Amino acid sequence: FFTPFRPESPRWLISKGRDQEAFEILAKYHAEGDMVSEFVKAELAQIQATLKIETENAK
Repeated sequence: FFTPFRPESPRWLISKGRDQEAFEILAKYHAEGDMVSEFVKAELAQIQATLKIETENAK
């Protein structure tokens, strides 16, 4: 069974410490590539905070 290439999700990238790649994907799909978008920065921060909480609660 062949699965076509799919880019990793921003959430997965952040969980692997690849925040810059996640930011670039968020900017591409949510801000037409605008790398200074406040919306993208907020979205990245929200994902980071959620993952931190989930990690802390899993202990």
